[in-house]
Amino acid sequence: MENEGQAIRKKWISVRVSDEEHAAILEKFKRTTFRRLSHYARQVLLQKPVTVKFRDASLDGFVEELILLRSALHSIAVNFNQVVRKLNSLKEVDALLPWMEIADRYQSELNSKVEIIQKLINEASRKWLQS
Repeated sequence: MENEGQAIRKKWISVRVSDEEHAAILEKFKRTTFRRLSHYARQVLLQKPVTVKFRDASLDGFVEELILLRSALHSIAVNFNQVVRKLNSLKEVDALLPWMEIADRYQSELNSKVEIIQKLINEASRKWLQS
């Protein structure tokens, strides 16, 4: 609960506002991290700090491209794993052994790169979305 460990609040303060003022208050409230309008209003009235969400719009295109890249890399990794499974299922082990070793090496490289890229994309996405 958002009572901040304080005593139960029993007193009411009623404020009348016009439609325009109400819309402006709601717009400012939506840009904050507060979940309840009452908590936001209490912070503003008591002149306490209000945390406002901020998103750098210059990252929009970059993040959209990274999200598409993440999906593409996932597809590549899945396809690569299917190829390796097929190689592993073939009968002629002597001829396929060098290829399997190469495939395993490339697979581990691909997986490590994908993990790094996914971490970077997740960090950028969290920063962009302010989650």
